[in-house]
Amino acid sequence: MHDAYVVLVALHVISAVVGFAAIALSGVYGGTAGHLDRPGAMAETRRFFSTPNRAALTTLAVPFFAVAALAAGGHRSEFGHLWVSAALVVWVAAAGVFTAVVRPAERALAQLLQGEPPDTAAVASVARRLSRAAAACDVAFVVALGLMIWQP
Repeated sequence: MHDAYVVLVALHVISAVVGFAAIALSGVYGGTAGHLDRPGAMAETRRFFSTPNRAALTTLAVPFFAVAALAAGGHRSEFGHLWVSAALVVWVAAAGVFTAVVRPAERALAQLLQGEPPDTAAVASVARRLSRAAAACDVAFVVALGLMIWQP
């Protein structure tokens, strides 16, 4: 039981760090896409958005590993604690922003950047939306991290 708990907590942490880092990186490149007049920005942005951001999808596994870890570690009583519910609510909000705003904005940027020349006003608008949504997801990550560390 202890080994399963450790493995599941490790998977929970790894999926959170990889997923939210990938979302943050997408937001950074979204910011770059908003300034295509900068030297090298066009090539850099096209390169990043030329493939789907699959690493960010690991974010969606985070609560499943958490629930499995709590169950495997014999911590079923922790499900009733406020911090567990609050962290789940924060994750639902982040997952909603990710699936409703970040992913569609990444796809829209990939498509807009294929044009020669791309519509810079449209790119800037989508890039702003992506950057803000990615920042919101990462704020949620920090809040959830705080809840898990301090368990208020």
